Amino acid sequence: MRWFTFVVRTAGNHMPRRIPKAFISYRHLDAQHGTRVRAFALRLRDAGVDVALDQFFLDEHHTGPDEGWPKWSSDHASKSACVLIIGTVGWFDSFDKMPRLAGAGLGSACEADDIRTRIYEAGGRAEGIRVVIFDDADAAHISQGLRQYPYFRADRDFARIAEWAKTLTCGGSLHHQTEPQQNSSADRSRRDRRIALGLSAAVAAIGAFTWAWPLAQSSCMLRLKVVEAPVEPVVAEVTMSGETRAHRFSQRLQAVFEISQDSQRSRNWNLLLRAAGGDPIASFDIEGCPYESRDYRSVDGVHIQLSRGGG
Repeated sequence: MRWFTFVVRTAGNHMPRRIPKAFISYRHLDAQHGTRVRAFALRLRDAGVDVALDQFFLDEHHTGPDEGWPKWSSDHASKSACVLIIGTVGWFDSFDKMPRLAGAGLGSACEADDIRTRIYEAGGRAEGIRVVIFDDADAAHISQGLRQYPYFRADRDFARIAEWAKTLTCGGSLHHQTEPQQNSSADRSRRDRRIALGLSAAVAAIGAFTWAWPLAQSSCMLRLKVVEAPVEPVVAEVTMSGETRAHRFSQRLQAVFEISQDSQRSRNWNLLLRAAGGDPIASFDIEGCPYESRDYRSVDGVHIQLSRGGG
């Protein structure tokens, strides 16, 4: 018989400490854009989300932060419980380090660097970071480094945005509260019982994990080919279980992407093709992952093929 030794960690200072706020990162374009950002942030605040926005800070501190805007922005971009990126061409240019006019986009460039580092240090996971777009056309410009993650539309997805942000800022997976330093004997006893229960749960989870892993990781790689369309599409948007991901065509009229086959999630999904300007070309409601090459035609005369495999 073999024995396996493992360690159950209790809460402690090794976990990252986050600022329990939802930080809004955006690029200052013009007064109209600033007003839209402020209105969106006010709506989040009214929904119960604790929002960090430079405009709100200036309302209370008219001379700006004592540590300076670069430090204030960097701290919030790297340490806030969640970050909402207002996705515009200008912000994505900052993320991609595109050439810009002298003195323009300095704040968004600083925040974009911190967000990129945050994703890197998390092993490529964007937990706590989401893109929000005001206009559908902006989805076509999402940076390559952010395209694999779900994004929100400010108006139609607002309820989901608020729920996601409140989960993280009000005690979700990224917000951590340390235990009091002084513990009575009763506190220690309760802590010991929690550790024992955690140990039992971990043992049970080892057996459950073996069966749950194939189900959770089940996915299907699909190749999309556009056979006929009045306008050449540049982006394919896949929506499944309320999440949307945009995929650019890697070569002429073809794209490769992955969908989940988890039986706990809906097998029905939607495929939306968009033109270069962001205008929709055709939408297809698709069930499951086709085992063989399958043709789909829209009422507008768009003809596509879906087949398995990314090769």
